[in-house]
Amino acid sequence: VYKVDVNGRDVEGPLSIRVNLSHTVAQYRAVIARKLKLNPKTILIGMTVHKDSAKLLQNDDATLEDEHFIEYCKVFVTTVPQQTGDDPEQYYARFRSFMQRLDHLVSLYILLPNMEPDTLESLSIPRLSKETLATIAAADNPMAAAAGDSNSEDSSLSDNDRTLVEDDFVHIKLNGDLHLTNGSNGALSNGVKCTTATTPTTNGGFKNDDDNDDDDDEDAKLAEMLQECRAQEYYFKVTPLDTTTTGSSSNNGSSNNTNGSTADDSSTRSHSTDSQKLIQVLIDKRSCNAYLKYRLQPYLQISMDYFKVFSSDVLCPTNDSANLLKELDYKDDDRLALVLGRVLRKGEYKLNVSYVNVNDMTEEMDNTAFLCSTIVKNGDLIGQIKADILASLPTTLGEAAKKYAHLHSNNCRLRRKGIKYLSNVYKDDERIGKDITMLSSVDVFLQEVDDLASLTPIDINDVVLLVRRWYPSEMKLGKFQEILFTDKLELTKHLSRISGIPEENVEYVKIPQTTLHRDSVLNIQNGLQWTSTPQHADDCQIYCVGTLLYYRDSKEPLKELTPEERKELTKKDGRTSSTYSPRKERALKIYLDASPKKADD
Repeated sequence: VYKVDVNGRDVEGPLSIRVNLSHTVAQYRAVIARKLKLNPKTILIGMTVHKDSAKLLQNDDATLEDEHFIEYCKVFVTTVPQQTGDDPEQYYARFRSFMQRLDHLVSLYILLPNMEPDTLESLSIPRLSKETLATIAAADNPMAAAAGDSNSEDSSLSDNDRTLVEDDFVHIKLNGDLHLTNGSNGALSNGVKCTTATTPTTNGGFKNDDDNDDDDDEDAKLAEMLQECRAQEYYFKVTPLDTTTTGSSSNNGSSNNTNGSTADDSSTRSHSTDSQKLIQVLIDKRSCNAYLKYRLQPYLQISMDYFKVFSSDVLCPTNDSANLLKELDYKDDDRLALVLGRVLRKGEYKLNVSYVNVNDMTEEMDNTAFLCSTIVKNGDLIGQIKADILASLPTTLGEAAKKYAHLHSNNCRLRRKGIKYLSNVYKDDERIGKDITMLSSVDVFLQEVDDLASLTPIDINDVVLLVRRWYPSEMKLGKFQEILFTDKLELTKHLSRISGIPEENVEYVKIPQTTLHRDSVLNIQNGLQWTSTPQHADDCQIYCVGTLLYYRDSKEPLKELTPEERKELTKKDGRTSSTYSPRKERALKIYLDASPKKADD
């Protein structure tokens, strides 16, 4: 049941009321009046029937079954104004017209993130300018329609629903600049500027005409859809909810009880939490996701480019730009979540950048220091992306950036994160979309390298490998090392050169990275397939970038372990081999009770 103000074009609710179909309209009116604390003699009840059709319930003696009530139908209640010069039939007609517009209304609950200024600043999310907010507030006067009660239907919903600037619906003035809805103005994320920000020089002069055409087409479609939603005057309203108390919400409007129960009750549900703010949104579900986000802008005071809305039961929300033009696919009482962050356009990718130095690497790669997130676009040059990241660290990290002050373009590079360790090397002269393909969100490392030139692949067969020396006499693995495996040097010779092991004694083994754990130290010496076969980069395709190799001196004796040492190594393997701890399964116990009492039952 929705309570509506016909003159003010306002809607409250919904409230769920269960009744029996055998109840009369008069009894139903009394129930609604008691729930809404209204005078039953002054309320008018209506309901939507069929498509874009509504009727008034004016026959008090008719039963709800006679009025063709169905489960979850929408019922609207309004208070008839007293002592007005209007013809009652005109008021009834406006009520029916308003109900028709609300036939597709859906009630959603959205959890809001922390919107404090410090949070927005840390994410580099600008607020809408005061000028824009003032313009929107002037256009969104809830009582604008009250003065035009005698006007035609054109002033019905749009007078209250108009939060949009009349002259320009698609663009909102953001900090003094016209800002297109999907944000191509160099958005920032965690303090890192989007490398596609303003000028083509950022991309080294590279310009992808196909991408630009796609962007223009996407913007045109979005503008057309938003204009259509406005022309249809789809209803929209935001209501902040009190998160300190249990809120009452609807259960899909009004429903009737067909099981013969004569009791009526209001279905309530708590939609509040202690740590997050909650709002209720009433919106016409025929509109699109872009319209929902656009109409939330005045309430959030930030551009729709900087937040995403998705169902709260989605574990891994994806980029929502592909869903902007789709109709809302939500039901009454659906719970949504709002996440702050720059919305990716077509051809844009989010890089989550962490720091790594191979010399300091450990098994726990999940503990690497996170630096920032940045947004890149097809055509961007890796060298420029790296330079932008380095330049942004003081702003992003503050005092913590001093730890990385020694980094510059000639002693670090970008690497893609692999299943466990490092993967593809992104060279400075490569471009996103041309030389490098990416998913919408990619984890990368800003890797510090002491001698970058000697560890940068040049030929197509060059491969950067991770190696660790195994010391049998100490039963331990050495530190991680990195080598460039090329056609010019055979593998065993290369390993001999960096370790001092005689070439004829070098043995190595490839370690698969299909899992997050490594083999037990107790299993390395005799449980792996060690080999000393000479190999070159051009005659072996089994090595990919980031492959891990163990190598050893085949003549080095194996340490004899005491029981205590073996036990300690076993414990250490359990701590470092994997962070994944599967839940132990318990056997199902089935008891058979063959007592006479149970048998008689």
